[in-house]
Amino acid sequence: MKAEAARILIDEAIGLEKEMAENKKRLDQLQARIQAHAFAEMQNKNLKYRRVYGNQGHANVTYKVKFQLNNYTRLLRAVGDIAKDHVKRSEEVKYDAKTGFKAALIAVVDGDYSKEIPVVDVLRGLGLDDKQIKAADKRLKGNYSKDKAILESFGISGELEEELDAIRRYRTAELVESYFGQLTPLQIDEIKRAVTVEQELAIGLEYES
Repeated sequence: MKAEAARILIDEAIGLEKEMAENKKRLDQLQARIQAHAFAEMQNKNLKYRRVYGNQGHANVTYKVKFQLNNYTRLLRAVGDIAKDHVKRSEEVKYDAKTGFKAALIAVVDGDYSKEIPVVDVLRGLGLDDKQIKAADKRLKGNYSKDKAILESFGISGELEEELDAIRRYRTAELVESYFGQLTPLQIDEIKRAVTVEQELAIGLEYES
């Protein structure tokens, strides 16, 4: 390759890298503004999730959870042998809990679960009949995006954030109950002392390519 041709390629590559850096900076700014807009709505309605629509796609704004098990012995004392089945100890003395067990632990620490509004009541409020309610109730798992798609398959449209959040809270309460339903308040307190949970807003863009 001649020196002049190499210079042209290098200049083009540098130009593209600069453009990518500028685009990344602009994207970060846009995402921050979208998050701020969605966060205000989430706080106002006490939600954990918000979907914001554009003309070409949508943005999902939710909380990203950081989970850390600080004291395995304390957790074992609180919940018993179930911890042995659902928590793996790695060689560097780190603990990684299975997905469902971790979700239940996070919910206990956050207190972010409730059976106040049963899923069937949410579905009835959305206008589904008894047959549809029975079918939908079996499929809804408490995952925002997947549950929204399920509701849409039953002809339900709209934002549905509050309904989806009620479904998530109820399903999470069922999960907590399945693992820790027999625990005493003292044991629940031991869980809270054994686990650290941190949350921060996260955004994901979805669109058709």
